[in-house]
Amino acid sequence: MNLTVEQISLAVAVIATISSAIVAVISVILSNRNNSILLKRELKQQHYIGYIQALSEMTQQKNNNENLKNFASFRNKLLVVASNKAIKHMLKYEEAIRQYEKSTSDQERYIATKNQAKCLTNFVKAARKDLRIVEISFPEIELLSVGS
Repeated sequence: MNLTVEQISLAVAVIATISSAIVAVISVILSNRNNSILLKRELKQQHYIGYIQALSEMTQQKNNNENLKNFASFRNKLLVVASNKAIKHMLKYEEAIRQYEKSTSDQERYIATKNQAKCLTNFVKAARKDLRIVEISFPEIELLSVGS
């Protein structure tokens, strides 16, 4: 079977066109996937930051209904989008807050404060890992003031 130069050129052109189409489709798929991942990460970041800000506001003004609503809203959002590990550490931190509030002596409050700091550090580390913000050594968080 003898192929002419024109037939070979045509075959090469068809193969090149098909290859280009395949590469274009793969590029679109990967681009959409990356955009989706980035949007999800940005959404998570907004919810993590909102939760921590709401938590801070609640610590400053415990009996403010607006702060409580804001905190509950961000908490619920995190329960939907956060990683399992981050949720686990968030719940442990909230339990540590409740333990502090139940403390009756200075020694119990000191221990509860240290536990809160450890739990908050673990939560922030898990959140950062979920957001793909990786650092070799993240410092322990020290609480400046805990509930009043």
